[in-house]
Amino acid sequence: MSKKLAGMEVGDFVLRWLGGIPKLMRLKVTHLTADRIICSAWEFDRQTGAEIDEDLGWGPGDVTGSFLEPESGTDPEEDFRSRALRRLETLLDAGKIQRNRGESIAEALRRRLNGMTEEQVSRMLYELESGEPS
Repeated sequence: MSKKLAGMEVGDFVLRWLGGIPKLMRLKVTHLTADRIICSAWEFDRQTGAEIDEDLGWGPGDVTGSFLEPESGTDPEEDFRSRALRRLETLLDAGKIQRNRGESIAEALRRRLNGMTEEQVSRMLYELESGEPS
């Protein structure tokens, strides 16, 4: 992680861990106070990352249903696209996707997906998300 929570700035991105849900939520820091990180409708403790929700009794030192950790300050949409393209290139280079001469990456991927089972597609999606060919 590039920053600590106490060093967050407006515009930085954080990852929200919501109890029991395996997929992280990316949030953009929209406002900061001396003790809170605010991401639109959600507020978090700036030291511990614990979600603060007075209505639910959540906060630092008490029970909380989610917490934050820092993420790089890049826009996740741009970052995801460039990472996905690099990962596709890795899959092409590793021979996981065969690319015919003159064929675009999208055409190669479409052709490859048409001949795959659901399990194979899931594995390929994992490879794209993780960046680690299996």
